[in-house]
Amino acid sequence: MTSSQDIIAWLVPAPNCPAAEKTVSMPENTSRRITCAGTDFLSSRIRTSLLAEGPPQHALALTFTGQPPRRHGRFVIGTDARHCDIVLPKLDGIAPQHCSVGFDDLSRLTLDDFSETGTQVWYDWDCAGDQRDYSWILTSGYTDGFPSNVRCITIDIQGIRFQIIANDHSSEKEAFAEKVDALCAQSEPNATQLDALWSEPPCTSPFNVFALSALPVLRHVVVKGLGENPSDEVYLWDMCRPWEPMVRVSA
Repeated sequence: MTSSQDIIAWLVPAPNCPAAEKTVSMPENTSRRITCAGTDFLSSRIRTSLLAEGPPQHALALTFTGQPPRRHGRFVIGTDARHCDIVLPKLDGIAPQHCSVGFDDLSRLTLDDFSETGTQVWYDWDCAGDQRDYSWILTSGYTDGFPSNVRCITIDIQGIRFQIIANDHSSEKEAFAEKVDALCAQSEPNATQLDALWSEPPCTSPFNVFALSALPVLRHVVVKGLGENPSDEVYLWDMCRPWEPMVRVSA
């Protein structure tokens, strides 16, 4: 079982996102999968949805120890199992090596995109859309600056959405700083190490039971009219992107 103080952050499947649930259940990510209910801090910060059946059962953990990150102390996310720390389903728009999560020079956790299609990062309800070759700040490091007041940060990798929750290391600042420095000083795994990781037989996951569909999940919503001659209007709501406005169905 992974020590809570060894965890840097968790990637928690966003509500109503089958592709994120699929990512968590993939055999390639078994070593990073944890139970959400096992950590009170994590459970208290997961954003839930009234439209979901309940909070997610499992998440993926980024840790200081264990397998070395694939890119100079940064955890690479993409579809290439050989060169990625977190492997995503092979869907349109997602690159073999799409983005990475790691610390900058100020010990702030950041997400860097290096894909052709881009990544979205939501700070609560604010987002600038897909951006390429861009870096987002996910934690404030040793300061109380941005984004310390943001309640929920969501990463959207071409429709695969995770809430990223940074672990609380405020009670062990010196030890945390040493861990960050050691992680950032790590070199990339050499070819022999990659071959060893690649040759490990994948674990058979009992959680690999989620059906994945790249098609949007559309729900019909009827809006009742008011007044003397009320007329009902039907809207379509994309449940894969529930924060986006509904679209009225043409008459």
